[in-house]
Amino acid sequence: MPSSDMSAEVRDVAKLVNNVKSEEANLWSFMVLCFLNANLDGVMSARKGGQGQDESSGEEWKRRLVEQMCLASKMCAASSLERAKKLSKAASEGYMRLGYHVLSVDAELIGRGLFSASSSFGHVAFEVGLSFDWLLNLPFVAGSSFKGAVRSAWRALNYDGESEAFGGEQVGSIVFMDAYPVQAGLEGYILYPDVLTPHYSREGRDVFDETEACPVPVVYLTVAPGVVFRFQVAVRKEKTVDLGKLLKSVLYAFKMGLGAKTSAGYGVFQAKHDAFKVLVAGGVKK
Repeated sequence: MPSSDMSAEVRDVAKLVNNVKSEEANLWSFMVLCFLNANLDGVMSARKGGQGQDESSGEEWKRRLVEQMCLASKMCAASSLERAKKLSKAASEGYMRLGYHVLSVDAELIGRGLFSASSSFGHVAFEVGLSFDWLLNLPFVAGSSFKGAVRSAWRALNYDGESEAFGGEQVGSIVFMDAYPVQAGLEGYILYPDVLTPHYSREGRDVFDETEACPVPVVYLTVAPGVVFRFQVAVRKEKTVDLGKLLKSVLYAFKMGLGAKTSAGYGVFQAKHDAFKVLVAGGVKK
């Protein structure tokens, strides 16, 4: 591609990125455009005789991208959360029509949350990903992750009937849905910045000599403290799963934490006691 065409393309992408101010901004697309813009800019710099982005400018770019992503999540929070509420309601009503009881619990994230850190959203830019629904424009807790945490809690509480409830040689009686935010967190944010500072790694290799140790901050995206997620599980009506035990296991899982870095306090939830519901085909029981 001729240099002039590349320059025009860089300007076009930069213009798109800089003009993203709509409340309907898609964060997945915004991330991709920003990353493309930075890479094209680096290519142009190299073509002009420079060396592209050095390490310090690359880290500065990541910091600015994190700030932009967090701000964009705040701007589009209202519409995104409304869509998530409608989806959660539709999912629970669908399971009720199929003859399932549905347990619904809203829970607030106490600290930051980092769910599915190996996911593709943000991973290329920050080396740390986050589970993200590009249609709903929101991070989420995968149903499989939720199931694993509740199953561990069930075992910790020494409840029997694990195979029937969660599955083993046969399909389990409980269906765990993906959990989505229904209320914004700290200062209205959905996404929030965080930083890791490894000391014993340099240029992709481990450092074992203390004199070579050097702190290198790595910024990445997490879910903001205070974000409220709606967790929903469906239980087959004809099965004998104890809903009381299930609820206690869910609450215990919240205390243990979901996702990555739970030992550091990430992913810990506090259930909102005014937002418990058990929905049964034919009616709603609070």
